[in-house]
Amino acid sequence: MKIILFLFYVLCLSVNTQAQCTSFEFYNRCDYNVDSKEVGIEVPVFIFTSKDLDHRQSTPVVFLHGRGYARQMGGAGSMLEHADLNNIFKTYSNKFVFIAPQDIVVQEDSKSIGNDYWLGNEDRNWQTFLGHELPQYLYQNHSFNLENLSILGISMGAHGSLMTGSKFPEVYKSSIALSPVFRSIETEVPENDRDIFLQKGLDLLDQFSFGSKILSNTAVYPIKTYIEIDVKDFGLDQKSFPASPQVWSSILDRAQDNPDLEATISKEGSGHSMSFWKPALLRSLNWLENQ
Repeated sequence: MKIILFLFYVLCLSVNTQAQCTSFEFYNRCDYNVDSKEVGIEVPVFIFTSKDLDHRQSTPVVFLHGRGYARQMGGAGSMLEHADLNNIFKTYSNKFVFIAPQDIVVQEDSKSIGNDYWLGNEDRNWQTFLGHELPQYLYQNHSFNLENLSILGISMGAHGSLMTGSKFPEVYKSSIALSPVFRSIETEVPENDRDIFLQKGLDLLDQFSFGSKILSNTAVYPIKTYIEIDVKDFGLDQKSFPASPQVWSSILDRAQDNPDLEATISKEGSGHSMSFWKPALLRSLNWLENQ
């Protein structure tokens, strides 16, 4: 059955193998387009590698950015490029390769073009893309060794990394979530975010919110999980997110009894910002390197 599914996704995946590559001080970035049946668009996929790296010897990490990244930071590319990739590749040399897929949508609230995505956004099936199409693309077209494939996300992408790692443990061996915002109950989802976060309504909240799963004791954590958030992050604001104390209490309690789950509320005080994510990325990659 697995062989049949593998062949099905390979046949359904049309790939533009023409790459546009740019060289930086300690790494290269190559841009590809993956024609995804499941998402319904040509998904821009950026692959970041250190110089002269053999993909088969690397640890591939799928990176999921946060909501609104393109509008806030400007330009095509990846949120990773604002997280000091030169320092990351200088620090870790040839260890990691980052694969950053992105959606391109027109925001209903402002009619502006952004790079937002969400696992439950109407018929744009990101779960199947991340769980099947993207890994097959990496294996078929770039000869990646997927035995240690991991997924790392920031903000909205952090929540996506937990959901993806939970649903596809046979694909992703580790999940990293930096500054996840869980939106665990209906009142935590703003009206103008419902199109992006949970289709057009909240009837599927228990399927698309890891926080909801935690509250109902149905959460299945990824095989190995790293979660970190700053103490000043808006995701911990009890006024906006009244369920957050219960969710985080459950996460921290679970981490005490589970050696494969590391969870931290950082005392840095940098909030939901790149000032926090830059050092947090290095900490999380150090954890991943030691798995």
